[in-house]
Formats: sequence, structure tokens, C-alpha cells
Amino acid sequence: MSKRKYSKEFKLKVLKEHEDDSSFYSLKMKYDITSGTVKRWNAACKAHGETALDSHSSNRCRYTAAFKQEVVRDYLTG
Repeated sequence: MSKRKYSKEFKLKVLKEHEDDSSFYSLKMKYDITSGTVKRWNAACKAHGETALDSHSSNRCRYTAAFKQEVVRDYLTG
């Protein structure tokens, strides 16, 4: 199952509709997204503001090949 990427603008649009009395279920049906996704966006936005809706890369931590080899060597030697 692949994850869809949504723009910050789209997320804000959906949340604005929710604020204007659209239910999570109606938004789910209209945009073909799960209610849980919209609920997470809503909770994140309330807790951390609009910046919580920015796209984030899941590959933030990148390690060099040399570092990875060092970690493996350390692991193997105890």
C-alpha cells in the first residue's frame, strides 16, 4: 500500500471545510481519503500550527558508507 502525498494547501483546504461544519466522513467521501488522515491533520494543526502540515522527508538521516561500515565492524567485534 503506497502513501499518497498531499500538499499543504490541499490539507488546509480540507481542514477549512471541516471548520465550516463538514464532517470527517463527508470529507472522506468527497476526497477519497481516510477519516483518520483528516483527523491526524486536524490534531497536528491544532497542536503545532500550520507548519505541522508541511511535507517532511522520511530520509532525513543519511549516513556515509564509511560510517555504516564502522558501525557494522563495531557490532561484530562486540
